[in-house]
Amino acid sequence: MALEEKERKIAGKKRKGAPKKKEEWQPSVGFVAPGGEIVETIYDPEDHKSQYSVYDPSTGKIAVVERFRIGEVDYKPAQDKAVAEGVVLLPTGVGDLLDTSDLVSQIEAFLHKYVDFGEERPFFATLSCYYVLLTWVYDCFAVIPYMRALGPPGVGKTRYLKTMAAMCYRATNLGGASSVAFLRRYIETYRGTTWLNEGDFRKGSDMHDQVIKVINLGYEADAMMGVMEAQKDKNWQAELFNVFSPKLIATRERFRDNAAESRCITHKFQETKRLGIALSVPPLKGWEEPRAIRNCLLRWRFEHYDSARLATPYALKAGVEARLQQLMNPMEAVMQDDPVALDNLHAFMDDYQEELRESRATEGAALVLQAMIACWENGDPLTYPNILHHFVADKKPRPQWVGRIVHDQLRLKTTRKGKIRSTVVLCDSSQLATLCDRWGVEPPENWPESREQERLAL
Repeated sequence: MALEEKERKIAGKKRKGAPKKKEEWQPSVGFVAPGGEIVETIYDPEDHKSQYSVYDPSTGKIAVVERFRIGEVDYKPAQDKAVAEGVVLLPTGVGDLLDTSDLVSQIEAFLHKYVDFGEERPFFATLSCYYVLLTWVYDCFAVIPYMRALGPPGVGKTRYLKTMAAMCYRATNLGGASSVAFLRRYIETYRGTTWLNEGDFRKGSDMHDQVIKVINLGYEADAMMGVMEAQKDKNWQAELFNVFSPKLIATRERFRDNAAESRCITHKFQETKRLGIALSVPPLKGWEEPRAIRNCLLRWRFEHYDSARLATPYALKAGVEARLQQLMNPMEAVMQDDPVALDNLHAFMDDYQEELRESRATEGAALVLQAMIACWENGDPLTYPNILHHFVADKKPRPQWVGRIVHDQLRLKTTRKGKIRSTVVLCDSSQLATLCDRWGVEPPENWPESREQERLAL
């Protein structure tokens, strides 16, 4: 009897000392599963608890679960300091299913309470409402525009960003990022709407150059940012980051980088004179007013994800440059059930295109183009000295500056062959007409007889 008891104790010790199988799990804020289920994290700020809300499009049913399993891996919802402190805003649950028009009305009323868009461009308020919708299905599109508030301090840029972020998809506040490493990691981790307040960085600094790279790459779904990262063993390893996301940006000045500037839909804010507007915007953490809208937007994402993914691209619109149309195409998709908003969007695109031309008319490329047209009208060869001779400015630049403008911005070819020893710009009247339209330069009423590719000068 004593022997049997001793054997049982030995067997028990062996069982207790046996190594347990390590549980495989992966934290994730959400994803679209291989089976088509849409998995999103919801966060209860009172209980400080995260769960998954799972929508099955095949049945239309919604379930709340603690984890979601794919193959051998269990995924758990995000529950970290960024979520708890309101740096990342998540729904608290799944709201009621509303018609898109009713949801837009709620978004518009909430925006109007805190933001004064002014009277110069009233459609920007409607555009902002639909941009909120767009952020909740942005992963259905290949490109995404950015919304940018422009103006000096005290005109309402920050309140616009905060009010928009309170409703946008997984809004992530990265205005306080002290390094680009933090910025790109948070964008890839949460894959939501990035908002950058005070996005003016000192030109030439490493932070400026890297943020501009994030902005330039982050509007396309398949663009990856590659960096070399130091490892614990002091070796370096190549890392890739997906920085694709909607972005809300506030700056005092325009970007000097033309590529970054072209990705933004910009609104110039002015100091409000409207009576009755809310004096301040509450802190995003604990702000209960927009929670119901976020919850309804989560339901809207569940119900409209497939239709957004299958949306047919609109045809090119005459008179509007391709980049602007490319950025507006996702906006057209979310407006497809509102013909009035769609018509207003197309009118907005025409006006915005004209504003782009007018703003470019004072840039260096426009001044060089005006001088080239003067050469053309006078029958002078398009050499750098002749262009400088007709250059209208208080201080004339150097030929090297003209060369950079011709090659980098006007994208024209040059040659030094032939009878003329100076560099000659190769350009015909049709190319000049296209450039005039882009840079807001008034073309001549009657073009002189074409000197195609400056053959007469060579």
